[in-house]
Amino acid sequence: MLSKPEFPWEIIGFWVNEGPAALKRHGKIFLTYSASATDENYAMGMLTAAPKFSPGIRTVHRTSEFP
Repeated sequence: MLSKPEFPWEIIGFWVNEGPAALKRHGKIFLTYSASATDENYAMGMLTAAPKFSPGIRTVHRTSEFP
């Protein structure tokens, strides 16, 4: 699992992180995803990872605390 709903903005209405889209630019990996509800509380998040990304090592990537 790369990401799970853990910030307040990700759990309004539903506890969900879904629909990921990955981009690689200048050696970094960016993963965008949708979170929360499907109404006015809908939010987009972005996870960033260093070049030596390993999904099993949580300290290598992070999710933004704010949408």
